[in-house]
Amino acid sequence: MRACPQCGVSNRIDEAFCVACGTYLAWDAPAATAPAAPTTPRPTPIAEQPPDVPRPDFVGPPATQLAGPPQTFPSAPIRPQTPMPDPVGQPPPVPHVDPNPIAPLDPSAAQSPSTPPNPAAQPGPTAPVADTTAPAAAEQPAPVAPGRASVRRPLPSEVPRDVEVDGPECPRCGTRNPVARRFCRRCGLALTAAPSESRLPWWRRLRSRRAGGSGLLRWLLILVVVVALVIAVIALYPLGRAAIDDLRDRLATPRAVAVASVTGSESDPAHPPAAVADGFSNRFWSAGEVGDSVEITLAGPVRLLAIVVHTGCSAVEEEFACQARAAELEITTISGDGEETLDIQLADQPGEQETLTGISDVTGIRVTVRNRHGADDGPIALGEIELFGRN
Repeated sequence: MRACPQCGVSNRIDEAFCVACGTYLAWDAPAATAPAAPTTPRPTPIAEQPPDVPRPDFVGPPATQLAGPPQTFPSAPIRPQTPMPDPVGQPPPVPHVDPNPIAPLDPSAAQSPSTPPNPAAQPGPTAPVADTTAPAAAEQPAPVAPGRASVRRPLPSEVPRDVEVDGPECPRCGTRNPVARRFCRRCGLALTAAPSESRLPWWRRLRSRRAGGSGLLRWLLILVVVVALVIAVIALYPLGRAAIDDLRDRLATPRAVAVASVTGSESDPAHPPAAVADGFSNRFWSAGEVGDSVEITLAGPVRLLAIVVHTGCSAVEEEFACQARAAELEITTISGDGEETLDIQLADQPGEQETLTGISDVTGIRVTVRNRHGADDGPIALGEIELFGRN
């Protein structure tokens, strides 16, 4: 585990960013591919070679300590030295140098006159000795000139494999992160969504314009929008008014409309046209034939909501079919805007039959008989007409 230096939260060793605060953690990670600096071998110091001095095979005491007649001693046969072949790819060997050279002595002064020669001490002929200077020289390290150190090749290191994580993807690098993380485990991007900038209101966007512009295009656009709004209001005003009136009709309580006068075609004096608006369902207007009409004048302009019709002679079942009954009526409403006509189909049964209208500013209506039930000839009975509306 690796502790975050910023917040102290423990993270896995392969995490590059802290799981809590997003701090970069790989500053102190050991470099996996950085090679170690090679050590340059120091060259072996070469001793300063003294001048070549012939070395005799036999070395005796110093000349100052010897006295006596000169004597000759047999010397060991000198074996010719065969030069050793140089190793392939190596520098020539350095000759062996004796660190304590001894000055040569004269063989004639080998014995002192005062010291008798010791026959036992005199060396006899010596056996030939093999020369070991060449192998010794070959074992010595060769001098190396200072040069540029070679860089060691980096060794391959095992790259930790990413563990498959089921979580949201980073919007920058696409790496999947655990749900509880607040920073991406690969690039350190904050995974929490930044607050979106609030959009300016429409009236502030209309006021904005390009720097250095005259604003003519903006004013033309505003003028076009205003004209379009005016045209839309004029065109949609009737529809809007109708929708408002319909809503008010549904919310309002209908009331009976006062009738000022009733006039109509000639009929039976016992059943005059005024009987259709007298408030009694057992009284009726007796129309002479199909096509006769009656006109009802209202006390003032009202919004007509409904028309209730009672056909036949009476609301009582036994008295209902005393004569022919109206089967179809043509209702013509009269208002300040003109006349509007609608047809009403009536069932051949006693009782009220309601028809919704919803017409404004009605000042009167005209009722015309267009069809009949019962006998094909004779008078036609129309019991009562009730009008309901609101101001």
